[in-house]
This record gives sequence, structure tokens and C-alpha cells, in this order.
Amino acid sequence: MKAKQVMMRCTVRPSVFDREYIVSVRAIDGKAIEFVADRESVDLFPASGRSPIREGRVRVWDIGKPNEHSLILVPASGGSDGMILNVPNDQLAS
Repeated sequence: MKAKQVMMRCTVRPSVFDREYIVSVRAIDGKAIEFVADRESVDLFPASGRSPIREGRVRVWDIGKPNEHSLILVPASGGSDGMILNVPNDQLAS
């Protein structure tokens, strides 16, 4: 499969720096994985209440679909290294 850019569902909270967010996604084992993402790569859904945590979507690269999950490349951002995650297919936004 050729890598393709996709949007993945996530939760988002403010970072220390204005140009980035802290993004949390659910891995295949159910654990939450957090990473830093540039604001330009995140779409926020409308806020529901006063909580700083929001639902949204983050831009990542889909690099494979073995079985019931997807291999996702999270680009390096904000001083963090890029990483490859196994996430459930339903985590990807359609």
C-alpha cells in the first residue's frame, strides 16, 4: 500500500506554545498515546462547555492496513520524533 495522508480522530488540549497542540489518540491496545502536533495539522470540533480538552482530527500518514487496524505514521513536530502507531480502523476519519 502506498502511504496516504488521512485525518485521524483525536482529543486535543492546549500546549505550552501557541503554535502547537497536545494530541491524544487511541492505540490498538486501547492505550492513549499523546504527541505534539502543529496547529496547522489539527482540525478542532466545536467546543462543548468550558473544558480545554476538545475533540478533533489530526493529519497523519496511513502506511498500511493489516487486519482490523491501520499503521499510522505521526510526523515529527514540536521537537518530538515521528512514530508509527497501530490504531483501530474506526479511528480514521472518513
